[in-house]
Amino acid sequence: MKEQANEAKIRILDAATILFAEKGFDAARVDDIAKAAKVNKALIYYYFDGKKDILNQLLQALLDRLAVISMEFIEQCIVTMIKQQRLDIVGEKFAFVDQKAADDFHAMHQSFIHQVVNLLLENAPVVRILMLESLKQNKKQNYLFQFLSLLQQSYENPLYCAIHNADADFSYSEETKFLQFFFTLMPLVNIAAYFDEYRKINALAEEEMKEMIYASYQTTIDGIRRRYVVVKGDFTDQ
Repeated sequence: MKEQANEAKIRILDAATILFAEKGFDAARVDDIAKAAKVNKALIYYYFDGKKDILNQLLQALLDRLAVISMEFIEQCIVTMIKQQRLDIVGEKFAFVDQKAADDFHAMHQSFIHQVVNLLLENAPVVRILMLESLKQNKKQNYLFQFLSLLQQSYENPLYCAIHNADADFSYSEETKFLQFFFTLMPLVNIAAYFDEYRKINALAEEEMKEMIYASYQTTIDGIRRRYVVVKGDFTDQ
């Protein structure tokens, strides 16, 4: 019985995602969602308060999955390297004991970025809906800014706490949060939103397009590393 209930809720979310993307959030009606999901309209109001609640849950599901991927990277890479004394965090600076440690971190970070890109591409319809809704001036809620919850320097943010608990010196400025949001996270969100359209216009294969994303993103990361990464052996910025 519980599995059937979960299945019905998933069908509602899937149907809403398609209709929001095709018609726009405002134009899509609850009746349309019920018909597409093959459920009674009353069942939608059993699970959700309305369309806005459906959209909020779509966003929260995306944020939760992004948080899981991020926590795995933090625990398996950052926290582990701190415990192994291969990484020392001083404020915003990541100081690696040697070049090998820095290279290992870089490789694990690349893998993490690939996971984030794939997650956003898998949820491209939701990403597009969130972008469209966030651009509406009369909206009281900017959905994209909810991604900031992953970047807050707060004990309410499990991602920050995981690193801070491993190295109490870890902290970052408002400028760094600005950089992370607008120059590392939002570019990936924008790419996910326009991925299919750009690929079709330029006749690119999906994997070819992904490789371009990784290569271009790496250029940005290389610039950021020069500011935030140091190798203790030679004290030169990477």
